[in-house]
Amino acid sequence: MEYKYVEIRFLALIGFNIHQKTSIIISILLCIGIYSCIESHDHDSFTLIYDQGGATDLRILSFNILTTIDVKAITEGYKKWVDRRDALFNYINNLSPDIIALQEASPSQYDQIDEYFSDSYKIIDNRGFSPDSILLYKRDIFNQLEKGHWILEKPDEPKIRRLAVWVKLEHKTTNKQLMAIGVHLDAKDIKLEEAKRLAGKIQENFRFNAPIILLGDFNAESDSSTYGQFINIGMKDWLTNEESQEHFTYPYHEPARRIDHIFLFSPRFTFKDHLHQLTPDEHISDHKPVALDITIEKS
Repeated sequence: MEYKYVEIRFLALIGFNIHQKTSIIISILLCIGIYSCIESHDHDSFTLIYDQGGATDLRILSFNILTTIDVKAITEGYKKWVDRRDALFNYINNLSPDIIALQEASPSQYDQIDEYFSDSYKIIDNRGFSPDSILLYKRDIFNQLEKGHWILEKPDEPKIRRLAVWVKLEHKTTNKQLMAIGVHLDAKDIKLEEAKRLAGKIQENFRFNAPIILLGDFNAESDSSTYGQFINIGMKDWLTNEESQEHFTYPYHEPARRIDHIFLFSPRFTFKDHLHQLTPDEHISDHKPVALDITIEKS
């Protein structure tokens, strides 16, 4: 659990004797422990979705927005959050994606994202565990069928706090059902184990061939074993031709690697356009966004 969400104000306990104070504090700590256990377990999927519905056009976005607490990025010339927030929100608002996956949100960034976008978008998260990976989908386009999360960290490494969040949706107009998954894998070697666990969870949802969209910062290039976990289970990278510098996503100043990916599962996906709408001098994050227009063909 993030202890920043719980404040124990001892001044409020002045009127109690020592035994009462001790009892109150123990009760609070027990609640923290119970809540932490609940938030750190998987919320698996039970709702079945099917390969059904008419042709559906979607705009999707994956974007590592650079957390507020990355001092290294600031020393490398990236702007503080307060100086880039409006430009980042305007970029997302003007792009108007139907589904968004954001990575590296701090609690304060999450609050501002919620305040700015909540009228138009529904946010999917497990904030009590970590706001690091969140999904948003347009309220006026989709009905939510089910949501959940998968914890990707190892039980003996509780400080990593990596998770995938997911949502199952039905398009209000075409009745197309799909699953969207957002993730931010660790930058260290443990990302391979995280990818293996995530790939296994995703594969459990393949049986009815409903479309699945996996978006995120994988901290892995296309020649890595981490990346290969998703290709090996039958997912497809949106980029089917050879990579070039225009596809690199990190670092924003001088992109040299493609570590932010969108994977698709369905024989009916058609890639339409890779959207470039940021100029090199904007620097609203240390990553470049990945924005696509796709079509899911009629079932």
